[in-house]
Amino acid sequence: MKQIRIENKEQYVQILDFLKDKSKYLEIVIPDYEEKEAAFRLDLTNRLLTEKRVNRWQGTKTTGLFNTLYKYDLDKESSNTLFKSLKKSEPFFINTQEIRFGYLEDTVIETEFGHIDFAFYGFSGDVLFYTTTHEGIAFISDSY
Repeated sequence: MKQIRIENKEQYVQILDFLKDKSKYLEIVIPDYEEKEAAFRLDLTNRLLTEKRVNRWQGTKTTGLFNTLYKYDLDKESSNTLFKSLKKSEPFFINTQEIRFGYLEDTVIETEFGHIDFAFYGFSGDVLFYTTTHEGIAFISDSY
C-alpha cells in the first residue's frame, strides 16, 4: 500500500476507475455525529452484509463505540451503480496546500463525505484502497 493524494476530481475519478472492476466489498464507517445522507445516497442497502458498532477499522483506531461500520457485497450491478454515483459526487476529500506563517502547509478540504471513511476490498479480501477522510489520508494498492 502507498499513500496517495487526492488533489482534484480527475485524480478521484482515476482512483474510482482503478477500483471499479477489482472491488468485491466496500466498508463505510460513519461516526454517530456525522450526517449519513452522503453515504446512504449510494443506495447499497440491498447489498448490506454487516452493520456493527466499531472502534477500529482499516487505518483507524478510536476509543469508544461511536461509529457504525457498514460492509457491502458488490456484484456487477451494484458495483456499476456505486461507481456511477461516486463519479457524480465530490471527491472523498481534497488535499491542498496553503501558506501559513510563511510556510507551505498541507491542508484538507472536506467535501460532502465529511468524516465518513471508505475501504474497498478485492475478490481475495485484499485491501485495495482506504481513507481516513477528515484527515485527508488515503492509501491505495501498490498495483495502482
